[in-house]
Amino acid sequence: MQAGTQVDVSFTGTPVFTTSNLGITEGGTSFVGFYNEGSLGSRTHREDAAAVYPELNLGSFGRILIGGYSTNSSGYDDGITMTPPGSTRAIGFNFGSYADNNGNGLFQGNSTSSTQFLIRVFEGAGNMTGEYTVSGLDRPNLGFFGVATSGDITGVQLFVQNFAGPGNRTYALIDNFSSGGTTLSGGGGGGGGEPTGGDVPEPGTYALFGAGLLAIALIRKKL
Repeated sequence: MQAGTQVDVSFTGTPVFTTSNLGITEGGTSFVGFYNEGSLGSRTHREDAAAVYPELNLGSFGRILIGGYSTNSSGYDDGITMTPPGSTRAIGFNFGSYADNNGNGLFQGNSTSSTQFLIRVFEGAGNMTGEYTVSGLDRPNLGFFGVATSGDITGVQLFVQNFAGPGNRTYALIDNFSSGGTTLSGGGGGGGGEPTGGDVPEPGTYALFGAGLLAIALIRKKL
């Protein structure tokens, strides 16, 4: 990726659904749903939220990416791994989750502003340089996370925790993934998240606008 290059992914590609543990690649970024601390792929797929899952109440959000599912109510061990193109120094994305019943698949609820997520950022040869606990938002909005680093970002993991209780599965979902090849003056967490470990990137700027439109300083010029 050349310096200053920006890539925006809104998951409009095909096929819509895949169960491959290889996940999907769009805009040069690989997205793989995982469970059990990233050991295997799990139901990574794009969905038209309004048409297929109206109960997710995502308003103007269109196609989303769903991956992984958690049945663990005591820790973070399932979600989505994102591997951006080379020379990426900044990323941003919307995130959330929803739950269904492990036995019959019936909808059990959506993440809210009190739902917490864990995000890990890796640089270089797989070194974790940031770990953040962040909060979602009440629907129809999704939380937003953005970060800028001094080194190349080689991976980002979004972890979900089962908020619906035993017998249910909680799925991670993301939308509007942006990556850039220029170190930004901004970065940070979404929904009031704070770093919980690792080296903290430069503090900065993030924004979530109404109807799900997001902007990340100096990466995203979309309002």
